[in-house]
Amino acid sequence: MEKLKVSKSTKIHSLAGAIAYKVRKNEAVDITVVGNQALYQAMKAIIMARKFLQNDKSSFDIDIKPEYTIEHFESDSLDYPHDVTAIVLHISKCEIDNKNIITNINTTN
Repeated sequence: MEKLKVSKSTKIHSLAGAIAYKVRKNEAVDITVVGNQALYQAMKAIIMARKFLQNDKSSFDIDIKPEYTIEHFESDSLDYPHDVTAIVLHISKCEIDNKNIITNINTTN
């Protein structure tokens, strides 16, 4: 499983391409974000990845399951380590049938 960290300066085209590539290969992706700007970048990339898949005329889509986690940070610029709340977006492939019903597809890890 691919694990990516997204920041407010992440290039969304590159991230979208990586997401679409992994979904096409039936592999899961975990994207970790801290803060609203990082979450915004991640969501823009996911929307773009869905458009890439739609351009392929594929019969599958992206399934997103968010999860709150605690990330531990240590930095030379801080006097003490600290924990922050992060969001992990678990992304996997899901199938769309001819009635537009979505079913999850098991992904390889």
